[in-house]
Amino acid sequence: MDLTSEKTRTFPRTLGVVLFSIGILMGVVFLGYTVWADIEASLFASTYDADKSLRSLNCPLVLTSGETGTVSAAFRNNTERSIRPLVRAYFSEGLVTLVREMRELITISSGRSEERSWEVNYEDAVYDRFVLVRVTQHGHYPVPSQTASCGILALDVPFLSGSAIVTLITALIGGCIFFGLRLWLKYNQPLMGKPKTITQGFVWLTIVLAAGLLFTFLGWWVAAALIFVLTILLTMGISTHVFLTA
Repeated sequence: MDLTSEKTRTFPRTLGVVLFSIGILMGVVFLGYTVWADIEASLFASTYDADKSLRSLNCPLVLTSGETGTVSAAFRNNTERSIRPLVRAYFSEGLVTLVREMRELITISSGRSEERSWEVNYEDAVYDRFVLVRVTQHGHYPVPSQTASCGILALDVPFLSGSAIVTLITALIGGCIFFGLRLWLKYNQPLMGKPKTITQGFVWLTIVLAAGLLFTFLGWWVAAALIFVLTILLTMGISTHVFLTA
């Protein structure tokens, strides 16, 4: 390969690495904040030791200052008689030490489920970052007690909704990674040696980050936290390899 041809490849290759790095960085930061929110929520109003996890708890991932969010949960009765369990919902109110509590005795017929929803606002955020939520259904024999928590990332962006923010961030992450990889692959043909090794690292990093974001969207924050740590380690390893072989 002549020197002129190599020079024409250098810029797009570098641009590809820069775009890919920006996409990964945005993904890691977003994943890190959402995991942090859920870790804080897991410690919030956690004095009651429930028997099971309340898997039906549904919270928005992001809440902006220009909207009101909705938290919901469904309570199922699989017994042969009606039950009337006590449900408590706890919400942060600007400080970790300030808690807003809502109680309700819910009548649930046999074989049916009842859903309840509550509103949350940007002003509920602690550290100006996270709205913390916990919902607990107290045990009503033979139905066991259940509890679950969630952390909502709060952003002071009055002109966009939380769902729009999530869509925009996801699109930016995906776009930067896709076009970055495309440039890198196009201007490293034939793919062999060190570029091939780096490419394999890029692909694995993309897969791991995508899995972490998927777990975050599904509310599986423990798995997302483990993936976050793995993503950091992979990023450090690949970055070291890229710089040492540059």
